[in-house]
Amino acid sequence: MNRVSQALFALAATTIGLFSLPSTASAFTIRYAPEYTDSQFESLISSGDYREEFVVQSQIGNNAVQGQNPWSGDTELHIFDAVYSNPYTRSLSGVASSNYGFTSGQAVDFLLQVTGSQVTYTVGNRVLTSSSFTAPFTDLFLRTRADNGSMLISDLRLNGQSINSLESNSSDTLKYIAIGGLTGDFTLSGKSTMTFTQAAFAEATRGARVAYQIKAGRLSDRGRADIFGQTPSSASVPEPSTILALLVTGGFVAASNKKKKVVKP
Repeated sequence: MNRVSQALFALAATTIGLFSLPSTASAFTIRYAPEYTDSQFESLISSGDYREEFVVQSQIGNNAVQGQNPWSGDTELHIFDAVYSNPYTRSLSGVASSNYGFTSGQAVDFLLQVTGSQVTYTVGNRVLTSSSFTAPFTDLFLRTRADNGSMLISDLRLNGQSINSLESNSSDTLKYIAIGGLTGDFTLSGKSTMTFTQAAFAEATRGARVAYQIKAGRLSDRGRADIFGQTPSSASVPEPSTILALLVTGGFVAASNKKKKVVKP
């Protein structure tokens, strides 16, 4: 087998491998936005530039005192449905919830799986699920909050792609990551670590004062341009088809160059 044939054979093998990648692999853009605020996020909704569909949330809830639940009603795990009363306002209606005994400083695995309109949110050994939402979900906002203690989400992977950690604490209470341009189903996994005061009736860490949220919905073209279009730090993850096109082009150029170097005796 001559060198050109070997190069084409290797290229064909690479092509087959790329086509066999799972269909959930998709291009998306990440913006780490530690300067982003809740007011800016709410203005996206009120302007019509973001249609939030659902929110999953883990919070300290009733667990400010280990082994006790001094407050009622502050459940730790939630799936919320975004309900719009008109085009400019929305409220979050709970569709699934569960108690969870978080331990201060202990990392807990979580997994968000979206298949069509079906949402499954797993935290530790608790599983919440709902299909009350309208797909597609093309844009995500990850949010951490801690105005006492700290809230860390780490080891983040979206469709297998690693994402930087996000952490809030009492001196830097709110952090956001924006992710745009998802297509189809997706899976987001990671670990959450809450650090909080364990004094009796520690009002400072009640409810959602140490919490994280994953917000899913759809940005308008203008909203996506405002968030991602002028952000030099954005990181884009390419489609497999894009990688394939680059490899095919490079392979043919390499083969062509080798042909040109052949000199007949």
